[in-house]
Parts: sequence; structure tokens; C-alpha cells
Amino acid sequence: MEQSVERIIERNLLEVFNGRDADSRRTTIDELWDKDGVFIDPGGVHEGVEKINAVAELLFTQFEGYVFSVRGPGQSFHGVGRLPWSYGPPDDPQRMTGTDVGVTKDGKLTALYVFIDPPSQK
Repeated sequence: MEQSVERIIERNLLEVFNGRDADSRRTTIDELWDKDGVFIDPGGVHEGVEKINAVAELLFTQFEGYVFSVRGPGQSFHGVGRLPWSYGPPDDPQRMTGTDVGVTKDGKLTALYVFIDPPSQK
């Protein structure tokens, strides 16, 4: 049975971008992503599974101890879905929030767009 778009995006968030074990992360990337998939975030356009893996690895070194969490239910239709998330250290788990918008074809991510919410006025 094919996974829902919401589930694919959620697994990408939790198992790839929280996946500190390199082998498990790479296995999940190969399962969820088309080999020519494109990950687009404020840092640029990252094409192919090797670059997607490298972006996840870079986040671990830039933001040590930070973890992604699902912030609300996902939604999807016609192969496109979105999932709100939060990101932060254990003492401030919603330091950053945003939404991933994923495009799938044949049960694989072909593109994922990362939208980061503007900082709140504290």
C-alpha cells in the first residue's frame, strides 16, 4: 500500500532531518525520495539524494541538539502536501517554525519546498 503524501513528508522530517544515524538516514532517503529529487530551502536548491543527505548532515553540525517536531496535521491532494513543523533545542522546541510543501510522483518525493516562518515578536 502506498503511503500518503502527508506520511511521506512527515517521515522525511522525522527520519531524514532528525536522522543522526547516517546509514538509517540514507536508507530512508532512498525509500522516500526520487533519485533526482530537489530540496529547496532558503539556503538554495539541492538536487539529488546525495545533496539532500548532505543538507541534513549540515543541520546537525550547525544546530547541535536541535530537533524537528510536527506542529500540526498535514494536508494533501493530487500528490502535493504540506506539513507544519517546529525546530529547536529541548529547552525551546519551537525556536523556529515553518512548513514543508512536498510534491510526489509514484509514491516518492520529487520536490520539497521549505518555508520558514518569520521570527515572532517576543
